[in-house]
Amino acid sequence: NDWSDPALQLGYAYSKSKIIAERAAWDFMKTLPDDQKFEFTVMNPGFVVGPTLHGNPGTSSDIINRLLSRQMPLVPKLNFAYIDVRDVALAHVKAMTLPEVVGHRHLLINEGLWVTEIAAILDKEFRSQGYNVPTKQLPDGIFAFA
Repeated sequence: NDWSDPALQLGYAYSKSKIIAERAAWDFMKTLPDDQKFEFTVMNPGFVVGPTLHGNPGTSSDIINRLLSRQMPLVPKLNFAYIDVRDVALAHVKAMTLPEVVGHRHLLINEGLWVTEIAAILDKEFRSQGYNVPTKQLPDGIFAFA
């Protein structure tokens, strides 16, 4: 029952909207009469990575595209709790087939990675293909003002 505070999501309308929408869904479920209730489960994936079906990388993969295209000459000091999109899909299947997950919120993440670690992985994998991925970190405090 741990919630982020939408008021702290300054400048992050996407994150704020997800918090507000989920709270509204839980509130809606509480208002339903018993004869209208249905099974409700929430999946909250972290930083989603992996193959896409439609070519649109989505919000989570934007940082990877920005690193590969050098839109960021220096790497911000940020940590992302990531998850592979295939693991997200599997979790959704389990949510539909395992009764014990119904009525709960599920945080879908693996370990956290610093953006410097992500940059190092991308640099190792894609340098031979002509990509010049930035790997130097922004000095502390600068990202807060960028």
